[in-house]
Amino acid sequence: LVGPPALVSPGDGTTVQSNPTFEWAPVAGASLYQLQWLQNGNVEGSVNTTNTRYTPASELQQKPYTWKVAAFDSQGQLGLFTQSPFPFTKVLGKRLLISGRGLTKCVAK
Repeated sequence: LVGPPALVSPGDGTTVQSNPTFEWAPVAGASLYQLQWLQNGNVEGSVNTTNTRYTPASELQQKPYTWKVAAFDSQGQLGLFTQSPFPFTKVLGKRLLISGRGLTKCVAK
């Protein structure tokens, strides 16, 4: 079995305004990784990937999450997940109101 990867981003306690790009350190001997993001200890999403970074295609809800990763070895056995999952919070992006010449537009900042 291979050991768990070190988590890189989003960092411990981070607040994000858009979907995060999860990133972790590569593990020697790993052939595949399983990423999970959780809310209150329940898996909200999971993906297997050969990469060491992943951005969810579907928009995450605005709430606190934790995330963790485990590596598969060359025989396809799943190793241990990260011992201390990193918490992060997804929040609504700031809005900037632009007006002028009779037009008003609200854009994400």
